[in-house]
Amino acid sequence: MIRGIFLQNLRDAEDYLEEQYEEVGKYIHFIQRHNHDHMHHLITIKQMLEKGYSNESYQYLSDVLNDSAQISDILPLHSVAISGLLLSYKDKGLKENIHIQ
Repeated sequence: MIRGIFLQNLRDAEDYLEEQYEEVGKYIHFIQRHNHDHMHHLITIKQMLEKGYSNESYQYLSDVLNDSAQISDILPLHSVAISGLLLSYKDKGLKENIHIQ
């Protein structure tokens, strides 16, 4: 009987760890995608500055920083799974001009 309880607890722990592993993977994927987007923005700003569009570059940079600040306010959550879920929804909402608080 004790062996059965132990094996069930072990299976439960394995299931929990597998779920956490999947959620961490989603979170890492989101961070990688977000990093890629930031590199794209930096390249765009650099090209705009090289062409002499300083006012437009400033406005573009302000918009990017505002979007980043809106997404980053979720990052301190304790649960990686919930953070990843909320970040993905908030990012998707921002792209469709939907603001989530």
